[in-house]
Amino acid sequence: MTLTTLPQLPEGLTTPEAWEAVVELHCTLSVEVSVPRFRVRDLLTLDPHSIVDSGWSHGMEIPVRLNGNVAMTANFEVIGKRLALRLVEVI
Repeated sequence: MTLTTLPQLPEGLTTPEAWEAVVELHCTLSVEVSVPRFRVRDLLTLDPHSIVDSGWSHGMEIPVRLNGNVAMTANFEVIGKRLALRLVEVI
């Protein structure tokens, strides 16, 4: 496995202007949550708005991948009728 080092901003460069060079770069962001004992049969019976119990408890940190590499951790949060992902830490 090849590890990719994410570019780091020099200290003190936290202004929006410091990000202008990379703000338009495309990337793939994914959250992969394992669901124990989930079978193809379960997948085939899913409908829109179905709820699947993943076994992850509220507040557990979930790895977030950026272009295939774990780059952040997050946790789920319910906001109204929507499920959101709140970023906890950028690694």
